[in-house]
Amino acid sequence: TIGFASDDGGVLQLINTHGSPIQFSQEFNSQGTQGDDTLFYNDPRGHSATWGVFTLTSEAYLELQGLFFERAGGDSYEIFLAKGAFTSFNTTDFFILRNGVFPGLLVAPELWMVVPEPSSLLLLALGGLCLAALARHRRKTQLG
Repeated sequence: TIGFASDDGGVLQLINTHGSPIQFSQEFNSQGTQGDDTLFYNDPRGHSATWGVFTLTSEAYLELQGLFFERAGGDSYEIFLAKGAFTSFNTTDFFILRNGVFPGLLVAPELWMVVPEPSSLLLLALGGLCLAALARHRRKTQLG
């Protein structure tokens, strides 16, 4: 069982890079299509879980693609998993995705990419412009 918790909506897609496509046999708190490789929730909500059950018959290399959107208030997105098929979410059997959480599970952190919110990028750009203007002002003051 794998899923995501988000504030607000989000999506999680499992891609089997060396085999047959993943198909969720059950989905919970999802607005996606049963039987495909994607969990989906597309409405504003407080931090809440969406998860699905799938079966692997042999070793697999899965690529996870996740995305969430933020409307207002808090923001969060986390990916979790559990061994076995679960029809309800609990914090005893589910664990945040990380290396060593289960034997044989390896997460390649160098493949993770964090994309900041557009507002963060704007603040970073404005900060750079302000520093450049301050440096220019200091040079003029020292020369003049």
